Amino acid sequence: MGDADCTPGTLAAQRGWDPVLTPWAVAVAGEQLLGAGEVFAIGPLQLYAVTEQLQQGKPTCASGDAKTDLGHILDFTCRLKYLKVSGTEGPFGTSNIQEQLLPFDLSIFKSLHQVEISHCDARRIRGLVASKPTLATMSVRFSATSMKEVLVPEASEFDEWEPAGAALEGPVTAVIPTWQALTALDLSHNSISEIDESVKLIPKIEFLDLSHNGVLVMNNLQHLYNLVHVDLSYNKLSSLEGVHTKLGNIKTLNLAGNLLRNLSGLHKLYSLVNLDLSDNRIEQMEEVRSIGSLPCLEHVALLNNPLSIIPDYRTKVLAQFGERASEVTSAHVHLPASEGCPAPEWPFGSGKCTASTGKGSLAPLLLGATGCHFLMTTEKELDTVEVLKAIQKAKEVKSKLSNSEKK
Repeated sequence: MGDADCTPGTLAAQRGWDPVLTPWAVAVAGEQLLGAGEVFAIGPLQLYAVTEQLQQGKPTCASGDAKTDLGHILDFTCRLKYLKVSGTEGPFGTSNIQEQLLPFDLSIFKSLHQVEISHCDARRIRGLVASKPTLATMSVRFSATSMKEVLVPEASEFDEWEPAGAALEGPVTAVIPTWQALTALDLSHNSISEIDESVKLIPKIEFLDLSHNGVLVMNNLQHLYNLVHVDLSYNKLSSLEGVHTKLGNIKTLNLAGNLLRNLSGLHKLYSLVNLDLSDNRIEQMEEVRSIGSLPCLEHVALLNNPLSIIPDYRTKVLAQFGERASEVTSAHVHLPASEGCPAPEWPFGSGKCTASTGKGSLAPLLLGATGCHFLMTTEKELDTVEVLKAIQKAKEVKSKLSNSEKK
């Protein structure tokens, strides 16, 4: 690809995109876009072209033509708040260019509040860390093989590192600034196998989506003191041992689509309100008892588990909550996402349910991600629950009498 082919305008024209990305068009329309607070969409190919031009070290208006002055683009990117970068799989057009593998630099974006990146190679993205002071919401999907690639790309340069502000234990070769403004992180649909120590760099995270990865164990989440909503659905979790020591303040937990048979690790999550355990391997109703005493739990989903084939299983699940049965709702059926998620989507259209008060705030309703439909407990179900409780109490009394007679 020659220099002439690397100009942003030429590449935009080749792709058939709107010429708004040319310097002059940005100068004309940029103020309107910034004022409206719209998400600006761009491809890796265009970012690669701009990166190449800037690396040449020439004046931004080397041609002398104001209409091709890259300064217009730099002024625009310095003020942009909402960015979406989407690559494409396979070769670009009829060429042999693999767009998703192109390197590009995001350091020209100085004021980002939200960014979504998809179908790129996280290892080839430079400059994202320049947004640490301002970035509140980040989504990187179909792009990463580890959390480190996204959160601390410079880690490969150092033997030992610690986050800024941490008490140093032993020798370190680097102190790395944290993502001090980041409160929502979506790393779903990647090839991440572990929750590594890079989470130490996101201490203010409240919403974390790691769904559709290959995570085996819940490690390092104890460093995230502000975490309240977690989506670990469709991973490879088989144990919840000690989870209460890592998710002490959690309110919404999506564990659908894992390999769980035992729920004993959930019994001390006293702040938990929403819990999705659909599509696991839970067989015994006794397992539900470990969550039946959770004081704040209001919504629980156990669809597509072996125990869900038990006759009247929903009523029997509610019975595990004792006096709180009337306060708990249980998932009744899977619905398409469009029916099961009444809230608006993530700002970038990534398919997540959110409660948002504007572009600058994000609250994923992670429980709705599986499209579960929750029914309020009916009077008939409550009556049945009371009968089941009475039967259980009678069994307990009979057992006590039997034991006392033996003595």
